[in-house]
Amino acid sequence: MITYCTKCGEPLSREIPFGDRTISVPLVCKCKREEREEFERQDKINREMLRNADIIRNGYLDRYYAELTWDKDDSPDSKASKDLRRYVAKWERMKEENIGLLLIGSYGTGKTFYASCIANDIRRQGEFVLIGTLSKLIAEMNADYGRNRTEWEEKIMSYPLMVIDDFGIERETDYNFEQIENIIDLRYRSHRPTIVTTNLSPDEIKNIRGDIRKERAWSRIREMCTPYVITGKDRRKDTGNAKIERLKELFSE
Repeated sequence: MITYCTKCGEPLSREIPFGDRTISVPLVCKCKREEREEFERQDKINREMLRNADIIRNGYLDRYYAELTWDKDDSPDSKASKDLRRYVAKWERMKEENIGLLLIGSYGTGKTFYASCIANDIRRQGEFVLIGTLSKLIAEMNADYGRNRTEWEEKIMSYPLMVIDDFGIERETDYNFEQIENIIDLRYRSHRPTIVTTNLSPDEIKNIRGDIRKERAWSRIREMCTPYVITGKDRRKDTGNAKIERLKELFSE
């Protein structure tokens, strides 16, 4: 006997011949299929949320950084790519001698990309890495009204590698300066390698004057991090132009 779902009306079974008799085979009706699809959709969302939380918990203040790896390098034969891969290859020495990097370059030259590649490679070696902008870090530190602040300060000092991305773009408020000074000082006292990326030119960094807090922060950074200038064209502009051309193609189809 065939039964039907009381909600969607689809059959819940069907009879098929089996030798000299018929047997009833269960079926999944429309509403059950939709329930399963909804469950799988929510499960995917939950797993993605857990992945994001895990990325942040393990030191990635934005999941974007976790997605930047050497296999996406569009200039693997460039001097910068080869040199910075060597930094990873020599990581144990870099860590032992507390040698960080100050990656300098204009917009779109790959500073964030290379810093992230280094961070991801070192993380795969079993090290914990803290990576993000200072603005994001300050926001995370002050979450929950600062109840986790002490924990964050301990983290800043304990991570074998810390990457500070886009240093120098933070809003210039007294509060931010205080937080930035504190973070730089904590990292300075940790005696662990730090990588900093900045859009400021070497001359701009060298000639920072007029604000003792800026001068002090940059003095610490220069002591912790060896300057490395990345030159080249703006990759973001090339990517944008390629997308414009692709859009034209799609519109003409």
